[in-house]
Amino acid sequence: MDERSRGALELFQKSREGFLGTLEENAKPYVSAVSAIYESSLAGGPVYGRVYLLLSDLARHTRNLQKNPDASLLVLDVSSDKPFYERPRATATGRAHYVKDAEQVEKLKKLYLEKFPGTAQLLTFKDFNFFALEIAEIHFIAGFGQISTFK
Repeated sequence: MDERSRGALELFQKSREGFLGTLEENAKPYVSAVSAIYESSLAGGPVYGRVYLLLSDLARHTRNLQKNPDASLLVLDVSSDKPFYERPRATATGRAHYVKDAEQVEKLKKLYLEKFPGTAQLLTFKDFNFFALEIAEIHFIAGFGQISTFK
C-alpha cells in the first residue's frame, strides 16, 4: 500500500461524518449527511475495507439503497483550516447492504456508542439499522492537484 492510499484510508478512519450519495428510482442522484464507522480490510472483506452507517428505514437514502445498493460516501478533513478545495477528501464507492448478523450488529452498536456517545437512544429505535458499504473504489484528493483513484 502506498502513501496516498494509506492517507485516504486514514481519512476514513478519523472521519465521523460524511455525505452519502444514493440513486433515486428515476436514476437521479441524492446526497445526505450521515455518521460513519470505518473498518479496515484487516478485518477481512473488501481490499479497502467497509464503512458502517446507522440509517433509519424511514429515511430517503435508505429507501434508495433498498432499491439500488450502489452508493458513494464523501469524507472531508475537517481538522484543516484550508479552503475547501485544498483540504484532503476521499470518496468511496461500492454497494451497501443491511448488516443482519446479530453478533456483528452488537459489535457495531458498541463501536457506534464509543464514537458517538450521545446517540444511545437511536440504537433503541426499531427502524434504525446498520448498513455496510463494501468499498470497491476510492477517489482521493490529498490536496490541490494531488489526485488518485484506487480500485
